[in-house]
Amino acid sequence: MSVSYKQLLTILKKEKIETWFDLGLFLDRLKEKKSVAGINGDFFKFKENLVKGSVGFCSFYFGIDGITVETAKYISAIKRIIPGVEIHLIAGEIRPEANSIFSKDLKEFEISEIKSFDEWELYRYFFKTKLERGSKEYNFLIKKFWEEVLLITEKLSKYIEANKIELLYILNVNSNPGNVSLALAIVLVTEYMGIPVINNCHDFYWEGGNKPADIKKRKLKPGFRDFFFTNSDVGEVFSPIEVLYPWESRSWITVNINRIQEKHIIETKGHNPSNVSLLGTSVNSKRFEPVSKRESINTLKQVGEVFQNSVVCIEAVLKNKKKYISKPFLTGLSTKNKFNFVKNSIVFFQPTRIINRKRIEDNFKLIRKLFLNKAFVQKFIADSLLKLTIIISGPIASGHINYFYEVLHLFNQMLFDLPIEYRDKVFLGFLFSAFDKDEYKEKSNKLITIPGLYAASSLILLPSETEGRGLPIIESAAAGKPIFVRRYEPEEVYAEVKGEHLDESLRLKVLEFKDSISEKLVESIVAKIFYPQDSLRNIIHNKNVIQKRFNIDSLQKNLNKILYQTFLQLKSINQSKEKIAGYIKEYNNYQNKNSKDLNYLIDRKKREYLPGFRRLGFMIMLKSLIDPSFFRVEEQLIKGEIYYYAKQIFEANDSTLKLKQ
Repeated sequence: MSVSYKQLLTILKKEKIETWFDLGLFLDRLKEKKSVAGINGDFFKFKENLVKGSVGFCSFYFGIDGITVETAKYISAIKRIIPGVEIHLIAGEIRPEANSIFSKDLKEFEISEIKSFDEWELYRYFFKTKLERGSKEYNFLIKKFWEEVLLITEKLSKYIEANKIELLYILNVNSNPGNVSLALAIVLVTEYMGIPVINNCHDFYWEGGNKPADIKKRKLKPGFRDFFFTNSDVGEVFSPIEVLYPWESRSWITVNINRIQEKHIIETKGHNPSNVSLLGTSVNSKRFEPVSKRESINTLKQVGEVFQNSVVCIEAVLKNKKKYISKPFLTGLSTKNKFNFVKNSIVFFQPTRIINRKRIEDNFKLIRKLFLNKAFVQKFIADSLLKLTIIISGPIASGHINYFYEVLHLFNQMLFDLPIEYRDKVFLGFLFSAFDKDEYKEKSNKLITIPGLYAASSLILLPSETEGRGLPIIESAAAGKPIFVRRYEPEEVYAEVKGEHLDESLRLKVLEFKDSISEKLVESIVAKIFYPQDSLRNIIHNKNVIQKRFNIDSLQKNLNKILYQTFLQLKSINQSKEKIAGYIKEYNNYQNKNSKDLNYLIDRKKREYLPGFRRLGFMIMLKSLIDPSFFRVEEQLIKGEIYYYAKQIFEANDSTLKLKQ
């Protein structure tokens, strides 16, 4: 039976969580506790109950980033699946610019304690401070952490109860530890109050990060998320993180955006495959319809206004870098107080935030190569007013200020690598998503949009090192624009987005590179910039692919399937306990059955034989003798191995059956 928010707080306040070991034991009891979430009736009744109540979407913040854009798509699909359902946005901050993405009928609730990453007070203690058992930081953290968990739990549970939220759709909060207090609070609220959860995971903390011991043993290269494993050797601190990210429960469906993540959750984290799913994306092709030349000019004119139609000398920017971390600016070799951004302008557009894995600096390698290409240079000789601008649309991601500074230095270096006559024709602009802020909206009649920026650009840029999906590939195809893109990691994800596993008629055509930028690629880019009409066949092809593979109907169908999956996991079991007990007994007899020949080979009077385990595989168990908290990780690994071996047996039997047929 579920509890009220007041009962929940009473229960939690009785728990004496004073040490990390107390927390671990509490989580163990919680995992063993039978889920209170459950329903009767059919799928239509399930959806009817959601209409009577409401659905909550929760993330760290909503602004103008990829998560917010995807959330808007999911909400749109949910509204089509469940007409009339009330939607709530729950976050640490709902920024004004999010209003341009979400519809006005959504309810909003901010919880100030849900700050994330560097903005979250305890982030540096968890992941940037080496904790020693018994140290001041070690003891301080558990007390402060539990206090914050209780506070977030109180605010969240009270709001959920008051607004009759029957389903919580969370995004990244239990896959990437930007705020561990929030992750645990969501688990407590949903498990005790009986709220089912769709846990949508766009990326995980282990993607691009490894434990120090693994890096040393396996000679791995440093990753951009290695810092998450700073305290991975302190089991009582780190094992709760491994359990919470993501949480496994009958009432939780873990939704991934690529198959590599899905496989990891099942085979390494040991989650029940019935509680794991995959969700694609969609793009509204109508928003990316071709626009007239006049409309593109109008967009560029507005961008110029955001930059105040001026250029700041890069040396001046480098001397006073902190001044330029929030307000949009355009920089180049020299200061220009009156700058015509529209006239004779080639625009390259990177629709991402400023974050080191986005590899903005690799665009400068392309610029160098372009100015070594005769056909490209000839255009600048023929038109002395021609100029090239790279625009980065998003803000500086939390914790990436130093990377932003590094990009500025590398841009300055790139300018001086160019022939002297072209140095003052290349510019770099940062919009910091300003076009979605009220300050700008009040000054402009017609607003800049992301589709508008795509339409006004000659080339889209995505030189990212890693991506969970790679949405700009899809959006550029919808906009009919060429994209310069790296074959990012995981390469299987890149290949799936592109459609390499599909018939050629369903594959997207892109301008890709891996480690180096070839002359042939440069020539293709030059042709597409200056002679786009010659690529009309590719443009039409890509648009057809988008309409077939990434339409809103496909997303709606996928989300409806996930809702049905949630319903099945929550549905009461009709079979009697006696019948289920019989199944278990029958299974145990099968498992414990041994041949006489095996008994001759193995003396098992004083030792256990574990069939299926590789040589010395059992040694993993011994880690718990050194670090008792490690058994939580062992449990996940063993469950994952059981699934893996079961899958192998099933596939082998299935293949044998097909051969017989």
